[in-house]
Amino acid sequence: HGRGYSRFDGPDDKKVRQKYYLSDRIMYDPNRCIMCTRCVRFTEEVTKTGELGYNNRGFRKKIVTFPGKELNNELAGNVLDLCPVGALLNKDTLHEERVWYWKFTDTVCSLCSNGCNITVGVDPRKGRVARVRPRYNGDVNGYWICDTGRYNFKEVQEENRIKDPIIKIKNGFDITTWENAYNLITDNIRNIQTEGCLAILSSPELTNEELFLVKDLKEISGAEYLVSNIGNHTGDKKFGLISNDPYPNSSGVKDLKIDNGPEPVSKLIDSIIKSNIKKLIVINNDLFHLAGDSRKNELSDALTKLEFIVVIDTCLNETMKFADFILPGATAYEREGTFTNDTGRVQKINKCIDPPGNAKQQLEILQALIDSMGKPDYREKNPDNIFELMTERLNSFDNMSYDKIGFMGMNKLF
Repeated sequence: HGRGYSRFDGPDDKKVRQKYYLSDRIMYDPNRCIMCTRCVRFTEEVTKTGELGYNNRGFRKKIVTFPGKELNNELAGNVLDLCPVGALLNKDTLHEERVWYWKFTDTVCSLCSNGCNITVGVDPRKGRVARVRPRYNGDVNGYWICDTGRYNFKEVQEENRIKDPIIKIKNGFDITTWENAYNLITDNIRNIQTEGCLAILSSPELTNEELFLVKDLKEISGAEYLVSNIGNHTGDKKFGLISNDPYPNSSGVKDLKIDNGPEPVSKLIDSIIKSNIKKLIVINNDLFHLAGDSRKNELSDALTKLEFIVVIDTCLNETMKFADFILPGATAYEREGTFTNDTGRVQKINKCIDPPGNAKQQLEILQALIDSMGKPDYREKNPDNIFELMTERLNSFDNMSYDKIGFMGMNKLF
């Protein structure tokens, strides 16, 4: 059917224009471009940085950056989503895999307190997050996300992820089972009344449900201290969506009335240095990141003298060198729950991919520890069940439910 010959005499007659980079992350293919100039308008009207323009006329017309400039503003990656014909290409995923094989999940960005709505694409063949794109929410991020949220998911997939429970032995560390780790940790916690004080350092990277369980762990274990660091957003957000608070749930820490801020954390570190604390549980945090440079040597000496240290986290850090037990947790792409952003909007995060190896969600780890200490109230409960308990006990979450929160989130009643 159709012509039995080509209208082109040979390959020499076919004009193919060379691809080139507009930045170190974005490639431009002029053969696909229809010159709609959406990308140019984006840099003029949204970011107001004006890096893009065009030169020549007719067939030779193409998108270029102005001399001496590069497409490197904080929202530059959004031009990939704006392009209607795929002329702007993401260098990181170019020719990696066919998109229709990917699995897509709607969730919330965890890299600052704004809580931008995103869609995460997972390559099931490689078992890794492959792409993050914005999801429209007029009350939070509009149509855009920053390049940090778009590209920095790679940091959580580094090779230094912890994949198995680890126990300290005489000559170093060794892999153990979850059951053995839970039993030994529980035995050590139960002896705190006779052997010394227990402290728990929490994190604004935990979901509201996990923070709720941390509070119950404090009560059942008899811990004297429960503190958390937080970030504080100050000033205007750049482009209306980039917060200078790097944590997704600083507001959640405050809502759950956990002692927080630089002063309580500093007091905790002072207590460790003065040997007032004998046992320590650190969740999604690094003491050496929180301690000033002047106290790091003192902190190192003090940690070697502690009787018992448990660290629950996703990647290797300095505190783990002194830990008796290291329990592998999950990143925000690998677990479920809710975050409260810096405007008081509660939003759901959804599991996009399984944690690597034998790692577990922090919610499961905390449930198991509480259960092993004789309080099975939370055994095998889902995040939505725990959220219901939170609404019953905490005024901050009045009139809320998972159904009401939905995919777009819900503001708290102040």
